[in-house]
Amino acid sequence: MAKYHELVELGKPFDRIYIFLVGIALLLDAMCILVAYFTGASTLGFFGLFYFVTLAIVFSFWDHSVESGRDTGGGFFICIVGLFLASFVVGFLSKTYSFMASPQTLLSLSNSTAIQGTPLSNVNVGPSSETQMLLAAVLNFPGPLAEEAFFRVFLYRVTAPLLGKKLSVIALSIAFGVVHKLAYNANIYQMITAMIGGLILGIIYMWKENELAVSGAHLIYNLTVFTISLTLMPLALMPSWVTWATIAIVATISIIATVIMVRVRRMM
Repeated sequence: MAKYHELVELGKPFDRIYIFLVGIALLLDAMCILVAYFTGASTLGFFGLFYFVTLAIVFSFWDHSVESGRDTGGGFFICIVGLFLASFVVGFLSKTYSFMASPQTLLSLSNSTAIQGTPLSNVNVGPSSETQMLLAAVLNFPGPLAEEAFFRVFLYRVTAPLLGKKLSVIALSIAFGVVHKLAYNANIYQMITAMIGGLILGIIYMWKENELAVSGAHLIYNLTVFTISLTLMPLALMPSWVTWATIAIVATISIIATVIMVRVRRMM
């Protein structure tokens, strides 16, 4: 019987664009950590530090070789459709049958829950709230990449030899939802949505083993939900320049995603 350390796949090639995105995420994250330290935004600084560590860990699984995306477009499309569909379905059921109070959904968002389940839930209202909101917006770039690096690349490759691939995906999807509940103050709807989303991302990663596809889909989904949440906050808590900054981030990531899709299509 093979030993555990012989079953763990430590070295693997990464897509060039994925490496580039992780590099940008590390730079933005380092900037956020410094700003959080000097402005006293300790909670956001902690998230930034956690993101930085998990993004750095992912490189321990890189064998320093570069590969072309394996069906990046197909994996990305399935992931993004699955994430938004899960959000709509769970939101619709919770609203129809009222088994969850005040759900935040892409179908129906309310101001009272607009900041739950996002980094904005850790913003303290006060003189520095504008800076904290901007930090939360910027952290939405490294955040999804770090979560995918931790749950998909790191934990999946560590637990799969012990639990098997399918059971590992299920266990990590449950852990993914619980972490969102504890770390981001997510309500029950958001925790269930995170579990389903983690299951979708895990299945695609198990199938495609493509970090770029799952990370890109997670990134676009989070930024979309974050932008909707931000625009529905009370005006007293939402300076207009923060909204524009967030929209600019979403537009930038959308352009990057478009470039990725064009590149993949040319390769096919």
